[in-house]
Amino acid sequence: MNKTISNLKISQFGLYYKSYGGFKALLKSPYIWYALIVSLVILITQGYNTWYEDALSILPDIVGFSIGAYAILLSINNQTFIKLLASKEGDKITPYMTISSAFCHFIFIQTITILTAILFKYAKVESAFLNAIGLFLFIYSLMLILATIFSILFLSNWLEKVINSNIKTKN
Repeated sequence: MNKTISNLKISQFGLYYKSYGGFKALLKSPYIWYALIVSLVILITQGYNTWYEDALSILPDIVGFSIGAYAILLSINNQTFIKLLASKEGDKITPYMTISSAFCHFIFIQTITILTAILFKYAKVESAFLNAIGLFLFIYSLMLILATIFSILFLSNWLEKVINSNIKTKN
């Protein structure tokens, strides 16, 4: 039984990793590079080591927004649209899983950042290097808001096309 649960956890993370595109997709994302640049600018100009206070006051609401947006995605009840998004061609990841894994990534990174901020706050971490990593995670979490918004826009555009093509077909 424990082996089954362990395999399930590994396969869940593996599904996320594969659907998101792995480390390669992470490095190709402009959001991670923008986060790195903004973090470096902040560190050079301010040496910011209390990032966790801002993270703990901002990120919980953002995680709520991300989960809400993901719930909206999962509640779309247009069968034609769902079939279009989930239709599989060979071994390719479907658009449905691509979008779903993107939301999973947003929520995963934001949650890891919140947990890191809690650790830094209560452990009173003073290492400049570790604080730089924490600040980067926080800024990256904020950049993922943009990614979430563009994913919602992408979905809206697809849904609009499906609805309009159904209307034209009926007329």
